[in-house]
Amino acid sequence: MPTIRQLKRRITSVQNTAKITNALQLVAASKMRRAQDRATHGRPYAEKIQSVLSSLASTGDDGEYDEKHPFLIQRPVKNIGILHITPDRGLCGALNSNLNREAASFVSEINDPVSMVAVGKKGRDFFLRSELNMTAEFTELGDYPALTQTQTIAKVIMEDYLNGLVDKVFISFGEFINTVNQQPIIRQLLPVIPPEQANEQTNEQA
Repeated sequence: MPTIRQLKRRITSVQNTAKITNALQLVAASKMRRAQDRATHGRPYAEKIQSVLSSLASTGDDGEYDEKHPFLIQRPVKNIGILHITPDRGLCGALNSNLNREAASFVSEINDPVSMVAVGKKGRDFFLRSELNMTAEFTELGDYPALTQTQTIAKVIMEDYLNGLVDKVFISFGEFINTVNQQPIIRQLLPVIPPEQANEQTNEQA
C-alpha cells in the first residue's frame, strides 16, 4: 500500500500535468481562432477575385477583342493537371482521407492523362501510394505560407499550362465551413471559365 507521502507526490504530479495540459489547450484554442479568422476574412476577397476572373472569361466572345489571354482560351483537352492541397500532418479528423478520396474519385472519372501537383505531405504520400503521376510537390510550408512560396507553386501551374503540358487545370482543396466541417472542393482553375459554368460546378458539389 502506498504511503501518504507517495500519494501526495502522485497528487502533485497529476495536478502539474493538468496545468500543462490546460496551457496546451489554451495555446491550441488561440491558434484555432487565428486560423479560423484568416479563413473567414480572406474568403470575400477570394470570391471577388474569382468573380472578376470569371467575368473576364465572358468578354470577347462577341468579337469585341482581337485576342484573348491564354488563360481565358478554351482548347482541346489532351492532358489534365490537378493541384491537390492537403495538410502536412494528421490529427484533423477525416479531413485528409476525405480530400484524397474526393481527388481519387475525380481522377477515376477522367479519360485523359492526369498529372498531379501536391501541396502538403498527406496528398503527396497518397499520390505515391496510388502510383499517380506527380510532377511536383511542395511540403513544409508552415501555418502561414509566404507569398514567395505560393508564387512558386503558381509558377509551376502556369508554366505547365502555357507550355501545353496540360490543357486544363483543376484545384482540389478543403473549403472551411466551420471547425468540424471542411468540404472537399474540386474547381476548374485554368482556363478561367464564365460565371455560369463556375456556378454549375459549385452547385454540382453542393
